[in-house]
Amino acid sequence: MDELEALMVDYGPHDVFFVDSILNFPVGHVEALCEEILRRRLRLRWSCYATPVKLGREQASLMARAGCDGMELGSDAAEDGQLERLGKSFDAEVVRRANVHGLEAGLRVCHTVIFGGPGETEASVRATCQALRARRPTAVVAMAGVRLYPGTPLTRQLMAEGKIRSDEAGLLPTFYVEPEVRDFLPGYLQRQAREAGNWISAKTPREIFSTRRCIWTSRTPTT
Repeated sequence: MDELEALMVDYGPHDVFFVDSILNFPVGHVEALCEEILRRRLRLRWSCYATPVKLGREQASLMARAGCDGMELGSDAAEDGQLERLGKSFDAEVVRRANVHGLEAGLRVCHTVIFGGPGETEASVRATCQALRARRPTAVVAMAGVRLYPGTPLTRQLMAEGKIRSDEAGLLPTFYVEPEVRDFLPGYLQRQAREAGNWISAKTPREIFSTRRCIWTSRTPTT
C-alpha cells in the first residue's frame, strides 16, 4: 500500500495491474489488500490475475468496492475431464460460480483457456467452448498448446512415454498439442473466435501453429 500511495503521488491516478498469478489465494490475502485500500481511502482502479478456486460472492464484492474493475481467471478449461487431466484442483462448476460471482459484483471477467493438452478430445474442446459461450464472460483468452517446461509432471510424463526427447523442453519454447485434435483445433477455434466476438488472440490459431515450435505427433518410444 505504501508503494501504491507513492505511485499515486509521483504519477497521479492511474490503473494498476497486479501480476501475482493468483492474487486471491491464499484466503485472506486479497481481502487484506482490499481492506487497506478502503481504510486509506485510495481512489485506485486495479485489475489482477485470479484463481476460480476461492472466488466467492463476498470476495468478489469486496474487490469491487476496493476499486477492482476486472480479473483474468486461470480457468484453463470448462470441462471436468480436461480439468482433471491438466491437474487442476477444481471442476467446471467452480469455474461457473466464479464467473457468476465476478459478473454479479460488476467486474469484467476474462477466462484464460488452454486447448490441446494431453487427453484433449474434440468433445472436450466443444464442451469448453459451449460452456464459455453460455456464461457470457467479458472476454476469453484462448491458447492452443501447452508450454513444456523442464522437470514438470507433464514433461516427465511425455518423456517417459517416448513422445518428446529430453532436449525438447528448455529455453526454446515448445508446445504440446494432443495428436487427436491437432487437425481439428485450428479451424474450430477460429470459427469460435469469430462467432463469439469476445475472444482475444494476437494471431489466428493457424498462424500460432505455424510460428510455434509444436510437438504434434507421438514419437516411437525409445529404448
